[in-house]
Amino acid sequence: MWVKTSIGYALFAVILAGSVLTSARQADLPAGAEELTAAVIDLARSNNLTFRGQITLPNHLIDALVFDADDCNEPVTVALLSVLREQVPLLEAQNQGMVLRFIFYDRSWPTADRVSMTWERGKQKALAVLGLTRYVPSEYMLAIGVPSGCKAADSVAWDKIWERRYLASLANDRASREIR
Repeated sequence: MWVKTSIGYALFAVILAGSVLTSARQADLPAGAEELTAAVIDLARSNNLTFRGQITLPNHLIDALVFDADDCNEPVTVALLSVLREQVPLLEAQNQGMVLRFIFYDRSWPTADRVSMTWERGKQKALAVLGLTRYVPSEYMLAIGVPSGCKAADSVAWDKIWERRYLASLANDRASREIR
């Protein structure tokens, strides 16, 4: 009986401490599409990908960022897709010979694994509440389309676009440019 009571008290203490710590720290706002788009463009440029612009794919439902790479005969496309919406089949239908890769935080999949992505989203949200992750919460993943044989996008550490410090430095850079 004493053991059950002690476990109950310990569990209550952990929940109370977690609640106090959570309310004491400032919560991160979720990273929105505009923030992540700016981060993708900046990160790609710093990895020698040349930004050509934003296009709407032929299905008229998905926008993508287009980049040129030195060793690729076709452009590299990067689309922000919601983890929660079923946009992947629309993108896959527009594949047109591109090799697709889906990236969410520090994970990468050759096909969109919605269960794993939803799990990763929940895990990162919980870790963010406790201040135990370097990422900000987000409901957007990346779908990267590269021409067959193109390795330019492989060397980019795409998970950086969700990093708290990286997004903060981009926001500071934008703010300092606006002041001038």
